[in-house]
Amino acid sequence: MATLDASLRLSAYNLVQDKGKEVRFHGKTGSGQGTYDPTTGNSAYPTHVEYDYKVSPPEQRWRRLAEGGAALEGGVSVSLPAYGLDSTFESTYLVVGMRVSYNDEHYLVQSIEPVYSGDLVCIYNITLTERGKS
Repeated sequence: MATLDASLRLSAYNLVQDKGKEVRFHGKTGSGQGTYDPTTGNSAYPTHVEYDYKVSPPEQRWRRLAEGGAALEGGVSVSLPAYGLDSTFESTYLVVGMRVSYNDEHYLVQSIEPVYSGDLVCIYNITLTERGKS
């Protein structure tokens, strides 16, 4: 099964590399405004990091209406292949609330749903909300 898992991850990656759109993920190390250690006099401030990855072309989010039809929900959905991700990005920065830029638009990660192939994450389905909207 491990061979199939690996090949599915690579197939998803290749498809998104070929057809996808590049987005920039913005993260930061540390939290808040920084820290100060009075015993040593040292200050530590968050470091901002950026990661550029291709994702599936963003799709508008829709919801089904009880009476039939659909309504535009707001925000967009993208898929990010797990293959080739920086391990620090994947384990530390890919979190709800992370900022994302695409085509001069700014979003916040609202949800992250890993899709598995066996034991391995194949792709992350990510819902993005326009910054400042819920």
